[in-house]
Amino acid sequence: MHCASDRRTDVTVIDASTACRAAAETRGRAWAVGYDGVGYAHASLGAAALGIGAGGSAPATGSAEFRSRSAPAPMPSR
Repeated sequence: MHCASDRRTDVTVIDASTACRAAAETRGRAWAVGYDGVGYAHASLGAAALGIGAGGSAPATGSAEFRSRSAPAPMPSR
């Protein structure tokens, strides 16, 4: 299963032992995938994040969290 979140949304899907959650803040985009496990992704400030949870004989958890650190350069003073 998969979840996608864009600009201030939070999406969670649960089905038995598989789940995903994608949360995004202002200008963020998050994608999460769960395959016999739990995937979680959180993105903020214009960043993109992808979390994958995949398990074999035991459920697994995968997560990602990113925040953009880019800021406009200051204007030179004259």
